[in-house]
Amino acid sequence: MTNLMKNPNFTDYGEGWTREAASGGNVTAGGLADNPCYEAWNNANFDIYQVVENAPMGVYRISVQGFYRYGRTAFQSFLNGDYYTTKETCPVFVYMNANQTPFTNVYGDPVQITDAEFYSGSNDATSETLSDGTTVYFPNGMQSASIAFSAGMFTQSAYGLVAQKGDLMRIGVKGSSNQLNDSWSIWDNFKITYCGYRADVVQPVLEQAIVDAENALNSAIGKDVVAQLQSALDAARNAIAGGDGNEMFKALTALFAVQEAVTASKAIFAELTAANEQLANAISSAVASADIINEANTLNATINDGIENHLYADTDVPGLIEQIKIMINRLGIPREMDLASDSNPIECSTIIINPAYVDGDDHGWTGGAAVNATANDAEKFNTNYNYFQLLQGLPEGTYRVVLQGFYRAGSAVNDYTSFTADPNADSNAFLYAAVGEDTVSVAMHRLASQALVMETLPDGWLYCDEAGMLAVPNSMTTAADAFNTPNDNNEMLYSNNNVVVKVGADGKLVIGLKKDVQITDDWTIWTNWQLFYYGKNSTLEPSGNALSIDALNAGNVVSAEVFTVNGTRVSGLQKGVNIVRETLSDGTIRVRKVSVK
Repeated sequence: MTNLMKNPNFTDYGEGWTREAASGGNVTAGGLADNPCYEAWNNANFDIYQVVENAPMGVYRISVQGFYRYGRTAFQSFLNGDYYTTKETCPVFVYMNANQTPFTNVYGDPVQITDAEFYSGSNDATSETLSDGTTVYFPNGMQSASIAFSAGMFTQSAYGLVAQKGDLMRIGVKGSSNQLNDSWSIWDNFKITYCGYRADVVQPVLEQAIVDAENALNSAIGKDVVAQLQSALDAARNAIAGGDGNEMFKALTALFAVQEAVTASKAIFAELTAANEQLANAISSAVASADIINEANTLNATINDGIENHLYADTDVPGLIEQIKIMINRLGIPREMDLASDSNPIECSTIIINPAYVDGDDHGWTGGAAVNATANDAEKFNTNYNYFQLLQGLPEGTYRVVLQGFYRAGSAVNDYTSFTADPNADSNAFLYAAVGEDTVSVAMHRLASQALVMETLPDGWLYCDEAGMLAVPNSMTTAADAFNTPNDNNEMLYSNNNVVVKVGADGKLVIGLKKDVQITDDWTIWTNWQLFYYGKNSTLEPSGNALSIDALNAGNVVSAEVFTVNGTRVSGLQKGVNIVRETLSDGTIRVRKVSVK
């Protein structure tokens, strides 16, 4: 029944297909003119599909030729069975309605090509040498993929249902191919086979669905989804025992219907599993007291047990992740915190997650800064922002938040002109600390404020005042050089942006950077977040200008991240089930499922 589709072989390239794709790499039709195909390279979330109307009720098999390549040189990873290289972990799927089947890996087709001339009609094939010395050839571009598809290679299928008269049949390929920034998927030649709903037709499909559901029961999913899945499984087993085709069809419909909930739950629990692994890593490097470390070990073990034995529902996960985040902060509390005073402040920067960007990213922070992995600094360019981290579980008392960095008001020359005319003008970037609705802040150092006299201009620096030979950094790496350069007082340049704040009994503190006013080409860059504790009885008063930026009203959503059910981050809500992770202004994380029809 392939004639129900339009352009199933991409002979007319993308004609008849709906293309949805996140920003990123190539998602288009192409290849050899006598056998075009469709590809998705380095794209975070794509869905290429068409909708068939008025198809008869029953079971359908959707076949397509296609494969997925993890990165570009992943042959050894495939041999090792690494994540993303097995069929079970492939992030690209052929699907019909709610049911989907992952693609095979480019190296995993049963047919292995050892003929060097097989791909001679293309210029983009590749080869690998096996341990026995045999050279095997694989498609590595649209032309060689066209040749492989013409030879009947890489065929796979998905089963789907039209459960009721009038139901639509949505057929396509979806997933993500942005792993390692160079992954790739390509497909061709859809075929629809109508299998009806007779007992002899439905039973093998239902038996496979039962196997898939039983495997899902061994996955990390919520207890509420487990209950749905178990109920559908019981009905399916009973239907097979009864032998009635209509009952088996109903049972298959129920199993397929719960699959979407299973996929969404897997994504939610994957996030919990990752958070608990972060907790385990934090325990191994903890500086906290033995009591806190023991609490952390208990929490880590309890959550592991809960995941393994399906003790948590999907709705429990946000609260568990928040407990983990609090515990990770507490593990960074130095053992000697009780000795802190105004004359003996205790540095407790270990409470901050990723304070100096040494891993080359900004994990732990909300607001999405660009990070230089070599210079270990972060930046925001030509944009407004609110960039912050919630710290929880802190001892009550007085803290000083310190940051190294600067703000450039427009170009370097504009910044110098503005600063020398009025040092307080155009200072739009603020370091802040917030406790509940109380916010203190201070304007960041201006770039021009610590310009250096340089007779010879090094690469990556420029003059903000050429006549005076006053030079400033103009890149992330040269900013890092400046951050490691002492001034006349033997302090590093652009250091000691700081505010003092008092933390209450709830132990919550938000630290961050904020800018609400934009000047073309303005630039903020920073590193080395620090936190110092002065004790519960400090006489220091909160510093900075509390009116410089608006207070962060508790309960407001300050940022939201959207993920597909496969865990891929996307730019906005997509059709189907979305996992939305919201950060509230008090730092609370809220995870919810949003369905878009």
